Amino acid sequence: MASKRNLSWALAIAGVVGYFALATYFERTHKEPKPTGKVVLLLKRPFHNESGFAYRGNLILEERRILTSIAADDPKNSHDISSPIQLYEDQAPVGPGHSTFEAISKTGLGHFAYWTERGIFFSTSDNSDPNHNGRRYWVVVP
Repeated sequence: MASKRNLSWALAIAGVVGYFALATYFERTHKEPKPTGKVVLLLKRPFHNESGFAYRGNLILEERRILTSIAADDPKNSHDISSPIQLYEDQAPVGPGHSTFEAISKTGLGHFAYWTERGIFFSTSDNSDPNHNGRRYWVVVP
């Protein structure tokens, strides 16, 4: 009876030690998955709520310089429906891109735009607050 109890304790201790060893290993080796492309930039928190569902994306200075070398959306050209960038929410692309500020702010649901002089404006796929929803937002040049 005592040997069964000792065996149970030994197995429990071995399980706990094994769990923490694996948790430590995966914590040190885990790499945050990110989308692929020529240029991949992570938007930084906190995001400033501009109006409604529209948030302004933040980049560090060096990343802003990289992005300014890429042609931006032209808000005056309503016939151009393409965007030079793709916005990702974690691993999923959102859109449509080259949206108007009104569509980003009032409709949301992943609309975004990139304007050289104003920056990146976006909405989340479910209109949640990107500062609190736990997702990462990436700017990708395909």
